[in-house]
Amino acid sequence: MIWDSRFSGEGLFGERLVRLGYASPDQVRDALKIQARRDAEGRAHQLIGMIMVELGMIDTAQLINALKSYELERKEPADE
Repeated sequence: MIWDSRFSGEGLFGERLVRLGYASPDQVRDALKIQARRDAEGRAHQLIGMIMVELGMIDTAQLINALKSYELERKEPADE
């Protein structure tokens, strides 16, 4: 599946990167195309964040910060 702005789930890592200002929607689409191509070739599945670091689209600090933001959201108490 190719990332599309219509998908608005909080769980989409590429969308999180865009919201944080670390990547553009085009970069996320490109990385997802690469991920899909590699999967189709039978290569080991690689997470989009790692692909983006490999290609120099984001750096490791940005990847870590985006991952930490997931953890912070999980620890926040749910609104009742």
